[in-house]
Parts: sequence; structure tokens; C-alpha cells
Amino acid sequence: HFGDAVTYTGNTTFSSDTQQFDGGVTGGANLTLVANTLTSGGPISGSGILNILPLSATTIGLAGAGGGGDLLISQALLDQTSGFTQLVIGASTGTVDIQSGALTLGVDTTLQSGTGQVHLQSTVDGAHVLTVNTGGLTRFQGNVGSTTALASVTTDAPGTTQIDASSMRTTGAQTYNDPVVTSGVLSLVASTVTLHTAGNLRLG
Repeated sequence: HFGDAVTYTGNTTFSSDTQQFDGGVTGGANLTLVANTLTSGGPISGSGILNILPLSATTIGLAGAGGGGDLLISQALLDQTSGFTQLVIGASTGTVDIQSGALTLGVDTTLQSGTGQVHLQSTVDGAHVLTVNTGGLTRFQGNVGSTTALASVTTDAPGTTQIDASSMRTTGAQTYNDPVVTSGVLSLVASTVTLHTAGNLRLG
């Protein structure tokens, strides 16, 4: 628990079960926050990559997702971040699930897990890149880019992508490197759409 504003220099990592920054965290490089519960009463800023990783949680609750979890990250907290070139949430190994409510991306964002599910339960907007990497299920339940088109959407080769949304809209490319399954009529609006496993695409 930091009662005052925290200033960091160079690449910095804070790791603890519960992290509370009453005055925010400010610096000029990469910042890594490893925790199961994270809150900030002030800005979180830097000029490199912001990494948010679970310490020991089995589920990450991102942006107020129903079903919760141990690492709770609200949209308000995401809105506090500034200056970073990229936001990376989750670890590239392990079985952690990532869940989200409605999101508006403020920076290029990567959601990742080793074999856990990445479940975007509501809409996703914001003129930025969204990358989802997991060997488990990637699920888009809400429309993507319906208010503000994303720059691009990319999923990695392992796992499966399930699209329950009716619309995925980007100004740039949509690249699905894993098998894609849909649950109804789907509109894909993009500069290019790449389905590397088109034979596994099921519409309706």
C-alpha cells in the first residue's frame, strides 16, 4: 500500500498480492504490476509497455466482468493509464482465464494466457490494435468496433476463436490464425480478413 504518489525510474516491477497506489504511479519506462488485486487513486503513466500479470489468481476479472476474479481491473483504472505504447494483460504461460465487460481501448492491447480462456463478454471499441494470444478459447461475445472501429484484430494459431457477436469492424486487418466458429450471422468489416483455417469456419 503506497499512500503517496510513486515515481519510478527505468524498467520497474511491483509484485504483491494486493497493490494499492493512492497517489498513482508515474515514470518513464516499462512498468510491470504483478498482483491479484490492483487499485490506483491516481494516474498510472510511463513511456514503454505496461504489463499487468496475475500473481496467483486463477481468473482475471477485467473491466468489471461478471463472474469476477482475484485480479480486478476496472475500465476506470484502464482510463487512468497514459503515455504507454502498449498494454499487456495476462501471462503467456499458465491456465489463467481473462474475462471482460465493455472495453474502450486507449492503447494497443494484448490479452494473453497459456491455455486459459479469453472471454470478451461485451463490446470492444477504440482505434487501437487488439491481439489475443492463448492456446485455449478466444470468445468475442459483444460487437467489436461498433462505435469506434479498432485498428486491427489478431488471434494466434493455438486454440479456437468463437465469435458470438454480429459485427467485427476494424480499419485495418482482421487475422484469425486459429479455427473460427460463429453462432449466427456475422459481418466482418476490415481492410483484409485472413482466415488461415477457413475450412473450420462455420457460419450459423
